[in-house]
Amino acid sequence: MNETEAATLESPEPLRFASLTEGEVSRMNALVGTRREFAFPWAGKQARLRFAPLDGAPSPSGWLRVRLGDRSFDLGLPRLPEPSSLGAAFAGIEIEQLPEPLLLGVLEAWLQDPLAALKRQSLELQLEAWQTAEPASGAALGWEIARGEDNTFLAGTLHGDTDALNHLADLAARAKPLPSGPADTLPLALSVALARVSFSLSALGEVAPGDLLFLPLLRAGAPRAEFELCLGERRVARAVKDGSVFKISAMNSSTEAKPAAAGTAPLRVDELPVQVVFDVGQLELTVGQLRTIGAGYTFELPSRPEKLVTLRANGREIGQGELVEFGDKVGVRVVHWSLA
Repeated sequence: MNETEAATLESPEPLRFASLTEGEVSRMNALVGTRREFAFPWAGKQARLRFAPLDGAPSPSGWLRVRLGDRSFDLGLPRLPEPSSLGAAFAGIEIEQLPEPLLLGVLEAWLQDPLAALKRQSLELQLEAWQTAEPASGAALGWEIARGEDNTFLAGTLHGDTDALNHLADLAARAKPLPSGPADTLPLALSVALARVSFSLSALGEVAPGDLLFLPLLRAGAPRAEFELCLGERRVARAVKDGSVFKISAMNSSTEAKPAAAGTAPLRVDELPVQVVFDVGQLELTVGQLRTIGAGYTFELPSRPEKLVTLRANGREIGQGELVEFGDKVGVRVVHWSLA
């Protein structure tokens, strides 16, 4: 290895990433990141416009300059529309050979329905120019139009300066985002907790297999032991156990179990409290099922060793232990511990 190669290895070129401003992030979220679609009729079929990430947009061969209100944009198109898609009146026209005023007139006739839909929303879109030279503003994002069953009817790129794109984002915010899927089908895992205990970070750092952690319970093995159903650190219900069957005795209102007010005294990092859930299993439900259950709902957990307890912090398993009695107290002897 010569000196030049050694110097190159010792001084590697740092990676550089393009950063987005707060305004750019907000704009991209409004236009692309929240699945907004704009529906309108087009030549007897329902059409939908949505904006999309730039990396999936086709490369344009020409740009249609449009004015929306007092802002101008350029719409990059991979090609001009086929005359057959414009209607019988345009059959046989060589659209690329038309002078620009006639070309814009043909495109305006083709876009008659979308332009009318915008006008009903008090938005005036005017076609200003067709050009084959790339516009000054680089492509900011892509756009797609689905029509009827054709999900790839039309697509292209969107070009505009910052003011124009911000104006478009403000207009797009009028439309409600589409959900990615029905929320009621989202899965949840509720911890069936025997107890919840707060430990400091420093105390958790000293736990090791074989340690006994006491719980705020008086005795184990009660025929109708009480449990809490927890989602993260929030209790959503109380339940009792009779044999192997759990029965919900009460649901928590949304106002229960609010976090305690923050104290004014400064805390060291190792004094920060962490709530540990000691659960005997997890009940898997969907959001929709959780909406419908109430007092009296019964369930059983998958079979597992009778005294096995799982320790979780922030929803993540950090250890396992065995439920034991120590005099009149109840504790968990740690068997496995995953925190370093």
